Amino acid sequence: MAIKDIVLPDGREVVIDQWLHYPLFSTVELGITGGNSDPFDLKLFSYVRGQRVPQTANVPAAPFRGRIADERDTNMMKRAGMNYDEAFIFYGFTYEMFGLTNSTFLIGDTTQNVAQAPMVDAANLKRFDRDVMIELTVGAGQKAKPTVRAPWSYLRQSIGSPAWTSGDTVLANTHLSSGSGGYITPKNQRQWEFPISIDSMQVVNCHVFSSFGNVAGLTQSLRIRVWMDGLKRRPID
Repeated sequence: MAIKDIVLPDGREVVIDQWLHYPLFSTVELGITGGNSDPFDLKLFSYVRGQRVPQTANVPAAPFRGRIADERDTNMMKRAGMNYDEAFIFYGFTYEMFGLTNSTFLIGDTTQNVAQAPMVDAANLKRFDRDVMIELTVGAGQKAKPTVRAPWSYLRQSIGSPAWTSGDTVLANTHLSSGSGGYITPKNQRQWEFPISIDSMQVVNCHVFSSFGNVAGLTQSLRIRVWMDGLKRRPID
């Protein structure tokens, strides 16, 4: 545990503690194959800068495939948990999603909606909502007892850039489409009724997966950045 309680020579106790609003974030990347997403079960918050970003097999080649994580991908100081001099009080998930590729046409559609990377086609986001789960487990040996387990549609987007489209036709029967998880405002974030505490050196496992193996009909490779919004205990120097 981190040192925070100090007993002075005269017997008085001093608590040295500082908590900051310091959301933790982590990124994973998902490729597509055969008109669907790759089968996937990707672990978030499982790496630090300098290690590989979790990806599926068909993430587009350079500059994406085999990418090494940098400051854009995570701010974790210790993989899969809190460092010895940290702690975290976690009160909500939120996310950002980016297209690694442009959306493609679905065969048989007479009117097409398209999104150019890094925009995400609104229909692709709804396919993700439909098929994907997120799960968080706090503590070692707790695999069968997740702290949070919910469909992706339960989450709401409270961070990122608002997007508007003109609604104009790009080509004949082709329209621009851009999706998000709601209005970009803190009020839109789905928060827990009771905050979740992650203590120093405590293990955290978080993963995003499809219960059906893949996301049917997905037409873009995606980068998903998930945020755990909360208060982080500042390390004592």
